Amino acid sequence: MPDASDQQHYASEQSESDACELLKIALVEAQQSIRSYDTKAQICAIGYLFSLNVVLGINTTLFPAAEPDIWVVIVGWGVLILPMLFFGYVLYPTRRSILLDKSEETEISQKILYIRRERHSSVKQIAEAALRSNTFKELVFELYQSSDLRDRKRIRFVRALGSSFLALLIMFLIHLAEVLRITM
Repeated sequence: MPDASDQQHYASEQSESDACELLKIALVEAQQSIRSYDTKAQICAIGYLFSLNVVLGINTTLFPAAEPDIWVVIVGWGVLILPMLFFGYVLYPTRRSILLDKSEETEISQKILYIRRERHSSVKQIAEAALRSNTFKELVFELYQSSDLRDRKRIRFVRALGSSFLALLIMFLIHLAEVLRITM
């Protein structure tokens, strides 16, 4: 097993190009994870919609003469629609909400890996930024942003799953309570 001096020796031998290769691998993984959360959210939202159709069909069969009042409509829409909004929320976190000090951001990156027209409004500005950039720093900045975006999507996806579970559980308990009320 290598000791501390061996680890320092290996770390000093690692070149910036090696570090860039490692950052590229990490960036690809972060971007794939981001896309996978988008796909999972879309699939789960569709599954939730299908399950709602089944639950509402059961509700119509069990309680054909149900008369909804204003509270049933408000709570029903809140319970039924809220998970869909959460799944949609997974798809739209923004890159602009990354918390970095502006001086640190400017020092670290020319933001050449993610071009925005507000920052680079012409081909000439993009070319100048690319010439001023440092590949290592650009990859570090992009990995930082992508990792933050991935983590936000994961948290939002878990919330969406939890809200859909809670919504289905509430619908089950309402149906169960209604059946118990009718049979007693």
